[in-house]
Formats: sequence, structure tokens, C-alpha cells
Amino acid sequence: MKSVDEIRRAFHSRVDEEIEIRLAEEHDRKPYEALLAEMGVEEIEMQKQIASELVDNIDHICKQDSGFDFAVFYRGNLAGNLRFKGIEWNWENKNLELGYALLERYRGKGIITRACREAISLVYRELDIDKIKAHGRVDNPKSEAVAKRLGFQKEGISRHHIWVDDRPVDYWLYGMLRDEWSAIENGTNDS
Repeated sequence: MKSVDEIRRAFHSRVDEEIEIRLAEEHDRKPYEALLAEMGVEEIEMQKQIASELVDNIDHICKQDSGFDFAVFYRGNLAGNLRFKGIEWNWENKNLELGYALLERYRGKGIITRACREAISLVYRELDIDKIKAHGRVDNPKSEAVAKRLGFQKEGISRHHIWVDDRPVDYWLYGMLRDEWSAIENGTNDS
């Protein structure tokens, strides 16, 4: 098993001249609270609780008992978050679920696509994972477009996936297998 410092180094990357991703750390707690407030999480205690969960990454990677988060920085500012969610049975079945969020003012610059591309590469290189899944609301085509740009394959629609304001909401479902990602990275993908 890798040490904490090895994990921290392995999951830290300068994507390009504008974007950096790394595991959220203790000193990110206050910036995360501000980010969550800007994203609409109004309750102070909820901001603190979520921020605490986000900075507790390395322990989850070592135990493979939950998920972990990459802080996404754009030109030095915390701009968003990438979450690789896995519950214990998912780790045992070698799959994780990818989620992403970006502050409104940073959208439309390709930040999430570039950050996800790098994070997916890191996850496949460092962890024994065979599949990364992504899903989202069918009424959020911009989020679905990210999955498509990354090369995820559509696996279907989950009808009435969640309920919001007493109404059912359908979700799109996408997946990316390790060998498909390798083909994309090597330029040998046929899709």
C-alpha cells in the first residue's frame, strides 16, 4: 500500500497552464465552504460538513471504502470539484462513479472536460478500477456533453431515477471501461 505522501503526489496534476487538479486537503476547507455557498448550499453547518468530507480523501483511497474528490483549480482559484464515488461493493467490483461540478462563472471554458480527462487517466493508472460510470439529469445536456466529449458510451436512461419537488426526473447513464480509455489515450479508439 502506498504512503499518504505517495498518494498525494500520485493524485496531483497540472493539467495545463490554467488548470490544476489535486486531492482536496485540510487547507482547502475554507475555500470549499465558500465554493459550496456560491453553488447554493446555504446552511453554514451543511457547508462545513460537506467541506470536511471533501478534504478526507486519502483515508478513503487507502481503505477503498468510499469516494474521493479532486479540487479543480483554474488560474489558482478553486473553481470546482470532481468526485469519484465508490461504495465498498463498487470498489470490489472495480468501478467508480464520476461526478463533476463547476462554479457558473468558470463554465464554457472546457475546464471540466480537461480536468476530467486528466483525473480519469490518474485513476486508471493508480487504482485497480475497470469501469468509470457517469450519470446525470436528462434536462442537463451540458453535463451529458462532457461525458460524450470524454468518450463515455451511453448505456441508457434510468427512468424516474430521483424525485424533485414531487416530480420524477430521468437520468442518462454512461460508462467507460479501462480498455476503452486506453484506446482513447493511444489514439486507437474506433468510436
